[in-house]
Amino acid sequence: MYIIVAIKGKIFDVNGVKNSLSKEAQMARRRHITDPVASYLLGVLQAEGVARFNEEHRKHRERFPWGSFPNFSDADFSRMNLAGIHLDRTFLVNASFKKADLTDAVLTNAIGPYAYFAEAQLANTNLSGGNFHHGDFEKAHARGMKLVGTVLAGVWVKGVNFRGCDCRGTAFRSATNTMNLCKVDFSGADLSGADFSCCELAGSDFSEAKLIRANFSCATATGALFIGADLTGADLRGTSLKQIIARNACFENADARDAKFNEAFLRGASFRNADIESADFRKAKLDGACMEGARTDKFSCFEDAELPEHFSLTGGNKEVKS
Repeated sequence: MYIIVAIKGKIFDVNGVKNSLSKEAQMARRRHITDPVASYLLGVLQAEGVARFNEEHRKHRERFPWGSFPNFSDADFSRMNLAGIHLDRTFLVNASFKKADLTDAVLTNAIGPYAYFAEAQLANTNLSGGNFHHGDFEKAHARGMKLVGTVLAGVWVKGVNFRGCDCRGTAFRSATNTMNLCKVDFSGADLSGADFSCCELAGSDFSEAKLIRANFSCATATGALFIGADLTGADLRGTSLKQIIARNACFENADARDAKFNEAFLRGASFRNADIESADFRKAKLDGACMEGARTDKFSCFEDAELPEHFSLTGGNKEVKS
């Protein structure tokens, strides 16, 4: 059977419908799907499984390479075994994946604001390039997840472990409200170029994480762990880093103007060529730190701090040498 349907003036080929239309219609009604292409694909998923779904979805992408996204918005995939499924280039707005198994799934470039992933299995799942702002990932199992360039602004991530995940360029910042990422484990993750600006990060763990050119401007990270983290070239302007533990961390070439390092443990850290004008290091432990070439001004404060040996300010260019 060869079927062509029209949706809002666009032509969609859903070749291969066979005799599963009644099952497909039931599945579509149960999952609130009105898009005929998505409805057909869900019928395939129910009747023939993930492998066949992936094949039909691949054929659809090849027929419409200029961008026809099957619309699975409001679909209910809760508790389903979707390991290895390909939902790339789909609409998943408000879709529910609660407790679903999405191990090794591909959701690249998917549009899924407000999607629900609570307690889902997301091990090695690829969400790169997708937009899942204000989604719910509470207690999702995210080990090895790939989030390159993903928009996660406003998401709820309580109990999520991002340890070792690839989060390069991930946008965590929410334009509408302060993003709560307190006590989240990012240790060992690649967060180069990630945007944490204006986020609440108190107590979070960034130990051994790559944070090269990450944006923490105006964020609050009181008591966070940055042990051995690489923040080369990071934007720390106006960031509250009070009481952080950043032993042997690298802040080289970072822009830390107006940052607050009060009572921070920075032993062995490197601020080589960093801009620390108007930064506050009161009561910080900086013994063993490298401050070579760091730029300061008259408002940089080191009152009661434990300073590196031979610490001195040069007069003309206001650099610190150690």
